[in-house]
Amino acid sequence: MSLSVKDQEVGGVTIVRAEGRLTLSDSNGALKNAINSLVEAGRARFVLNLEGVPYVDSSGLGEIASAHVTVSRTGGQLLLAAVPDRVMEALTITKLTRVLSALPDEKSAVAKLQGAT
Repeated sequence: MSLSVKDQEVGGVTIVRAEGRLTLSDSNGALKNAINSLVEAGRARFVLNLEGVPYVDSSGLGEIASAHVTVSRTGGQLLLAAVPDRVMEALTITKLTRVLSALPDEKSAVAKLQGAT
């Protein structure tokens, strides 16, 4: 199942919804390319909704970390939302939860970013 990435702007926050396996063979850099394009377009506040991502491998974890770095370097913020248990387990094992914040759902992540200036 190839990864698809769609974005939507909601009140100054860009929601990026990923769907499919976030792996070396399935993503082909789709997440990285989408985030890079959005940052180049001037977007700064992101919610990465991973609800539709059932599995992530080390390459996929790298793409998530890369998205965080890309956004942070421009002074932006990226929050994860609706992270499936299996993906959260991978983020926890690799200690990425120390630098990435995850909220239970998209709505709460958007609200948190809208409250940030």
